[in-house]
Amino acid sequence: MKSSDTYAYEADESWILGNEAIEARIRKDTGSIESFLLKDKGIELLPDGLSSGLAIEDVVESKLFFDLECSKVEDSEIITRKDKRTLSVTKTFNGATFKTKELFTISKDHMKWEVSVRTELDTEREVCIYFVFPCLTKSIHLFLANYEAPIKPEDLFQRTGQWGADITLVKHRLFEYGGRLPNITVIPAATIFDPEKDYGVTFLEPLDVPKSLIQFFFLPEKPEFSFVIVNRQLRLGPHIDAYACVLLKEHEGDWRPGLRWILNKYPEYFEAECKSIFRFEGSMLCDYINPPQRIERWLREGLKWQEIHFHFPFYGLYAPKKKEWMSVTSIEAASQLNLKRLSRLGRRGPIYDAPVYKVSEKEIKSYIDLLHQKGVAAFMYYQMFECNRDYAEKNFKESIVTDESGRFRPGWMYTYLMNPDPKYRWFKHLLQQVEGLLAKYPNCDGLFLDRADYRELDFSHDDGVTMVGNKPCHMIGFGFQKAMEQIADILHRRGKAIWTNGPTSIEATKHIDGVMAEGHPFWLKTLQYLCLVRPLIFLPLGDDASYKPRMTERNLKLCLEVGAYPHVTPLQPEEYLKKNIFLFDLYLPLLRFLNGRRWVLTAHALKLPKRFGGNIFQTPDGHYVVTLVSWDRSIFDSQRVYSKNLQVRVSLEDAEEITEAYLLSVDYEGWYKLDIRLEGREIILNVPWHSTSSMILLAKKNFEVPDGINVKETREEPQLLRY
Repeated sequence: MKSSDTYAYEADESWILGNEAIEARIRKDTGSIESFLLKDKGIELLPDGLSSGLAIEDVVESKLFFDLECSKVEDSEIITRKDKRTLSVTKTFNGATFKTKELFTISKDHMKWEVSVRTELDTEREVCIYFVFPCLTKSIHLFLANYEAPIKPEDLFQRTGQWGADITLVKHRLFEYGGRLPNITVIPAATIFDPEKDYGVTFLEPLDVPKSLIQFFFLPEKPEFSFVIVNRQLRLGPHIDAYACVLLKEHEGDWRPGLRWILNKYPEYFEAECKSIFRFEGSMLCDYINPPQRIERWLREGLKWQEIHFHFPFYGLYAPKKKEWMSVTSIEAASQLNLKRLSRLGRRGPIYDAPVYKVSEKEIKSYIDLLHQKGVAAFMYYQMFECNRDYAEKNFKESIVTDESGRFRPGWMYTYLMNPDPKYRWFKHLLQQVEGLLAKYPNCDGLFLDRADYRELDFSHDDGVTMVGNKPCHMIGFGFQKAMEQIADILHRRGKAIWTNGPTSIEATKHIDGVMAEGHPFWLKTLQYLCLVRPLIFLPLGDDASYKPRMTERNLKLCLEVGAYPHVTPLQPEEYLKKNIFLFDLYLPLLRFLNGRRWVLTAHALKLPKRFGGNIFQTPDGHYVVTLVSWDRSIFDSQRVYSKNLQVRVSLEDAEEITEAYLLSVDYEGWYKLDIRLEGREIILNVPWHSTSSMILLAKKNFEVPDGINVKETREEPQLLRY
């Protein structure tokens, strides 16, 4: 695309910037956006004469300055650089002790809106930057990287009557990036879209810009403030500008193109750096050493890798210099760490015969060799944030995280939180532990890096960005990101892969090869968006980790829907074991088609019947897989029936290359060949029978049906499988 495809010029009362898809008009008096036109669709994003504005909050003074009410443009300039055009606007605000410099940059595929807040005050303080986009209408759908997405208009705009008044429900009013709320989003972006008018816009805060806390507000009952992005905990001082930025990308009326744009723009935050991770796709085990007969049993459930846990004497020391030591789960440690209850977790989670007492380097090496003989990879447990309190105070006191009152922040089980930033002494110890683990266990396949969720504020250190009130601090997630640059390099240079657990931000997954979702299913449904092209594992805990077959079935359905693998089932009575093995025998053949999968992110890629879950993926060799799940049915139901003649629509850029469609299911044996009806880029399929979980394989010419598979026609209804 040539530079002439972007433009910027001055009109009588506004500046105008545009490219082939969008055109923005910036008011000369306030510097606010008075028009954002989607040119291809002829749609104005800002309805009814509303303007998109900027607001700055001085947290210390508890004052909010809104440019539509109290700003004045002091200076402006249009800058041309290659194929980009930038409007620079400097503004002052009545009664404010700061000024802002805004850069509106139009490039060939998006607009960038940057804000720098500057002050000449001698003191530092927290400010918040608000981007206001009054763009919600009654037909708008909403997407964020959250388990409830996408959100339909009837949910976003839902109202309930109370004492004769309409009260807007607040369920979907706020999403946080960098928080711990159930409505967390793990990508700093929001997409609004209208499927009927086929337009959408994705608002993205750049992934390579430090962000402590972002809030996405949706206020449909207040049109002038219907959508607001707030950057909080920003530091402003005489030599430090507070900075925030948002990118606006126009696309079709679907959430998938927004994700595709983010993935293509920042692939290093999504891709697995160490490709060996794909050799280990399958079910996992979190435990210490197990006898061979147990490994053999778990192989029936698709076991491909183990997180070797409890191999260390305490949190913070993972590579002791000794050859033998007492485990973190020992009786001595249990009295101190309150871990005695681990011995009872066999019925509640992935831990089986804890407590483990004595640990031997030789024993662990031999166990890794045993796993390899069984075709199972071994990942050593390791983490950066938690350290035994006595050990931390004695050796790394200056690296312990403190709260606003100067008290040490506690972590899990008699630990303190530590700041892993490379500037501090604790990081040098972390590097030594990584090198030590690889020296002790050169036959391991990599590290399992726990607790990528921490984003706590550390008031004994300063990251130069984060401020709360008038107190500078350090958001420890920034330290994690910097530490990963070096730790990942050590591992990846040796061909060792990295799994991580529970990242609450996309920045935490840079250099990560695989992601675990631990706990409740809503984490799996949220973290799936960090795994568009990398492996994902589900480790349920508590009641969700029950060995009861119906819970196993639910977890397998979840994995099929999102393209993940589960943890193997805990030790259990024989009556449950047989049923669980039966379930894995049915689901594993379908899950294995998803190895190395990539999400299909073209617009309107998949339309399923209502009340069905599922997704569409592309396989490494270019074929496509559609998953179809019914949540209200079980293979153990006594009265099972088929849903018949379900219509599935698939939209693909290379739809004409699809030559065959095969139907697979856990409900019956064999493969069935489906007829393909092609309408432009859309493939229309009829699923003749479906009960609990099914899969459609869309194959190109180079596909070969596996040996031993009997492909049947759909003339005769198959018999339902029953346990």
